[in-house]
Amino acid sequence: KKPSQYFTYDWKTNTIKSAARGNRCLKTKEVRHGSRLYIGPCEGFYKWKFESYNGRKRLRLLHGTNLCSDVGGWSPRKRAQIQVWTCETQHNSDHFVKAGSSMETIKVARYNPWPTTYRQIMVVRSGYCYEVIGGYLYNMACNSNNYNQYFKFTKGFLRPYSRPEMCVRVNSPGRSQRLILGSCSKPYHQWTFERGSH
Repeated sequence: KKPSQYFTYDWKTNTIKSAARGNRCLKTKEVRHGSRLYIGPCEGFYKWKFESYNGRKRLRLLHGTNLCSDVGGWSPRKRAQIQVWTCETQHNSDHFVKAGSSMETIKVARYNPWPTTYRQIMVVRSGYCYEVIGGYLYNMACNSNNYNQYFKFTKGFLRPYSRPEMCVRVNSPGRSQRLILGSCSKPYHQWTFERGSH
């Protein structure tokens, strides 16, 4: 599974965040036809609402607009541009069916985004979990839907789900070292799990 193809939707803030870049939102630069969607800072035009339409779901841009996410040029091909366009009002909105039909309806797949090899790490004393924030690890309230709290232990290295090319490590062997994300190149970048009293 590719983190870049997964997103989380916060119903309270109406934001959609990328699983690959958790502190960034799905947004558009301008409120106009054909403005492309991209991942960027959660500011500007970045609030969305899932709404039912013609028996399906579509994604409407808020901020007082009548724009929805849309596949440019009705294209069913790979790498087609995703943009905003006037929300379809006709009853011909079907995804990848006929030329000329709307491409704005989408299917929200139900899935378990965390492969079974990834796990949360809980601190027994506090009940909090490790979480990656800005390249560092923090002790945060456990959230099973937060991809920044999932890690994989493989060949002695602890890799975060959000940045699988990197490892949880310290800068040098010694006491009082802060845990950070970095390359997996030194022996002291490796870890082992030991059985404790809990």
